[in-house]
Amino acid sequence: MIVAGIVLLPAPGPGMLVIFIGLGLISQESFWMAGQMDKLEIKLRLLYEWCKKTWNEASLFLKCLMVFFVLIIIVLAIYGAYLTFMS
Repeated sequence: MIVAGIVLLPAPGPGMLVIFIGLGLISQESFWMAGQMDKLEIKLRLLYEWCKKTWNEASLFLKCLMVFFVLIIIVLAIYGAYLTFMS
């Protein structure tokens, strides 16, 4: 499952989801992996809280700038996937 996720990484979206599902399946059998997943969850929650706080404190101009850069990244990821799968 993890290898399939790595293969799907160039596609916009499903690669990371498949990798996390594979890690979740492994963590059901391994206490060490379960502990690592718990640590990752804490870090992701802290990152989410930081992003939410930054977004709420940003001015309208900065919010527009952030959305613009995210859209550029999405467009580049889609273009990269297109070049990868269509060539």
